[in-house]
Amino acid sequence: MLNFNEFYTQKFKEITARGLSSGLSEADSKDLAQNVLLDFWKRLRAGTVDENKNVDGFLSVRTRWRLVDLMDKKKTFSKNYETIGEENNLDVLPAERVEQPQNHRRLLKRAIQEINPRKTKSFKLFYEAVFNDKSVADICAEYNVPPVTVHIEKCRQGKKLIAAAQALLKNGF
Repeated sequence: MLNFNEFYTQKFKEITARGLSSGLSEADSKDLAQNVLLDFWKRLRAGTVDENKNVDGFLSVRTRWRLVDLMDKKKTFSKNYETIGEENNLDVLPAERVEQPQNHRRLLKRAIQEINPRKTKSFKLFYEAVFNDKSVADICAEYNVPPVTVHIEKCRQGKKLIAAAQALLKNGF
């Protein structure tokens, strides 16, 4: 059986160093090491990991997975309205619209005008779902369309809006 204290001390330092070299803060690196080692120890106690097999490989894979998770989480939290890109989630715009700076609202308004000069039904479905926070069921009842149509238009019009905003930014809005 592994001596937990020796094993923990050695592997904790290795995993923490890997986290630091990947760009995590010291506190995040220590959390990473602790989570990976606790996961390993729980699996060892449950019998799903064999201590006589490649323990270093197991820890390396788990560390890599946790690093990817942490980086994705960090990237998600660092998004802001300075960059409008494919990954921006338009579902969060209504709640944050009040806090947007004036130039962002102008950009959004201008992009909407670019993609929807005639107020089409498909854009109305998108607008109701994203900006007015209506449920899909309410929109379906009001416009007499199936739910799939609302979802499709939400995706299509969202992509058009993002492309229009990017074009406006590129042309010096």
